[in-house]
Amino acid sequence: MDLEHLSCLVVEDDEQARKLIVLMLEDMGVRAVCAAGDADAAKRLLAEAEEPVHLVICDWMMPGMPGTDLVRELRRTHPDLWVFMVTGRSDASSISEAKGLGINGFLAKPFRASALEEKIRALLAQMA
Repeated sequence: MDLEHLSCLVVEDDEQARKLIVLMLEDMGVRAVCAAGDADAAKRLLAEAEEPVHLVICDWMMPGMPGTDLVRELRRTHPDLWVFMVTGRSDASSISEAKGLGINGFLAKPFRASALEEKIRALLAQMA
């Protein structure tokens, strides 16, 4: 699969950060990008998606249901979904917790578009 055939869901409560990640994805050639401001909206979008979503890019700290809880739920309901966790937390225990959730990638905020693209391309190469 290449970037233009990748379908992504961005789950980020901060509107500016959400828009920035969506722009990063679109600039790197991802054509199917949708976004949600919280876990409930993300779950709704996944349930209503006409085409399968391949990758969820999820913020760790969100009001209501934190990203870690959303990832736990997604692992039960969509076990084949690829998940990247983005967060301002980069301590060893947070990274360890994220890995324990079975995420496919971890990005510490702030991050550059090149870092996101590198992680996505590495994931696509693993899945090829």
